[in-house]
Amino acid sequence: MFSWIGVFIALTCFSVTFQTMFQVYKFELKDKTLYNNPGNPIDFFLLTFTTFVEPYKINWFPSWSAGKMLALLWSLFALLMVSFYMSNLRTNLIAPGLEPEINNHEDILKYDKFVHVNILFIFLCQFEVSPAFDKVLDSVDKKDGWFSSVQEDGILEPHVEAAVLNNGDAYLSSDENVLYSYLFQKTLGFPNLRISNDGLYNFYMSMRFKKYSPYTPDINHLFTMYQEVGLFQKFLNKPIPIIALPSTSVGSQHESSENLRMSMEMLWTPIILLACGTFAGGIVLLFEIAMAGHKKMV
Repeated sequence: MFSWIGVFIALTCFSVTFQTMFQVYKFELKDKTLYNNPGNPIDFFLLTFTTFVEPYKINWFPSWSAGKMLALLWSLFALLMVSFYMSNLRTNLIAPGLEPEINNHEDILKYDKFVHVNILFIFLCQFEVSPAFDKVLDSVDKKDGWFSSVQEDGILEPHVEAAVLNNGDAYLSSDENVLYSYLFQKTLGFPNLRISNDGLYNFYMSMRFKKYSPYTPDINHLFTMYQEVGLFQKFLNKPIPIIALPSTSVGSQHESSENLRMSMEMLWTPIILLACGTFAGGIVLLFEIAMAGHKKMV
């Protein structure tokens, strides 16, 4: 909220000041060509940059040093503000739609796509785990979202790929199965699939909770049972992956979309530059006024 208020105030001040500068200097225009005589504030803004690279003085540009400093200052300020604003606009309109955040079991319940769970996770229903995870399993059970890790005639792999990339389905999988091995090797594997040491971690295309995860305190009983019957002995040393696969993703956005949004820290940079430049420009303006008065007296 404060970021948007800051943007609104800054852009309003910029617009008012820029319009004022245009109106003040417009009457001094002598050259009637478009290049040296901008007919509107937009041309004035664009041609402000050309003044600093042109070999000759442009008639419409402020003649005083303070005016030049203000023109450069406002141009730089506008460039920074537009850059930050467009970055924030892109994040709000695009990133959340591409990357629904799944940071815990509650987020899984809010996921509006179909969730599939490996049939081995049915064993989890026998134990007391986190309440939210119980709800996840109940939801999957009601929607008949269980799938078998046994690959039959190559049907599983294309089905998973199509469901993930086209429909945005989420797949929850255990360690030693065909789906897990497949994800490491094809388009749904690295770099989108990451191994996390956190209790429950979101990396857009993958989630994991460890053996001693606080989210599932009683899941160790399941590991003990597996050890006793000789199944999945690697569970004792390796985490169980939960693989969540939204339909689209941007690999470079490995942070939460919230971290990409505009913050007051980002806004302070152009605001501080603007304040410092305005202060310096005011000093130069007073000095030039004093020098102009001194010349008239002489």
